[in-house]
Amino acid sequence: MKYFGIDSTVIKKFKDPKESMDALDRNLEKGIPTGVQVGVFNLTFFPPEYRQHYNMHNMVVFGKEGNLYHISDTVMEDPQVLTYDDLLRVRWAKGAFAPKGKMYWINHMKKDLDFKKAVNLGMQKSVYEMIKVPFWLIGVKGIRVLAKDIKKWPVKLGNEKAAFYLGSVLRMAEDFGTGGAGFRYIYGSFLKEAGETFKNDELLEASDMMGRTANKWREFTYIGARNCKSRSKPEEDYGMLGDMLREIANSEEKVYRKLEKITV
Repeated sequence: MKYFGIDSTVIKKFKDPKESMDALDRNLEKGIPTGVQVGVFNLTFFPPEYRQHYNMHNMVVFGKEGNLYHISDTVMEDPQVLTYDDLLRVRWAKGAFAPKGKMYWINHMKKDLDFKKAVNLGMQKSVYEMIKVPFWLIGVKGIRVLAKDIKKWPVKLGNEKAAFYLGSVLRMAEDFGTGGAGFRYIYGSFLKEAGETFKNDELLEASDMMGRTANKWREFTYIGARNCKSRSKPEEDYGMLGDMLREIANSEEKVYRKLEKITV
């Protein structure tokens, strides 16, 4: 929102859980849909296979009736509901990247939005987070770390635990859509639309590259799923999956190196 210059409010954390819920209720009384960060492990409307200790999920609370909150979540096809206690629990999930009641909302939108500025800033932020963050578990570096580690899982963890770990990776890459193939297709579509809007052939080429990278992610998840279900061919082992991830990391780096040089 800040790249568009949209007037918004973000409260990164609260000291008191009750105050975080009171603040949300005040917004809802004013008819303000409000985004919240939550942990997914205790989301009651998630199927059991979706639940894991991941605290950076986001959803929108858009209404309240009695003790029930109305929720819009991109993972679910239809609106959902949570009780006061259930919403409080996921907003104050413990562990890494704990939400601490974080919430955010739009106050006002300008009539004339500067799409060109927003596209440039957004692309450069993606470039930074994927290839420039100086931390070994972020972006392309993190994919390469996983590519190396995944080969060791059967020996290091045993087959059963290795399959559990692999299944968690596959769910993040496919079911949630932000970790792998799903997000890459979405981002490729964004680059295509931006390229067409601003008549930029370089963006269209980057879009095509991202689409091919997304296909590699999808192939990885397909073979990984076969492996989890013991239906894979002998050569489709963890070593092959690691090699596929290394190739994906190389493909992604090429996309972001290209985007690094583009200005619309």
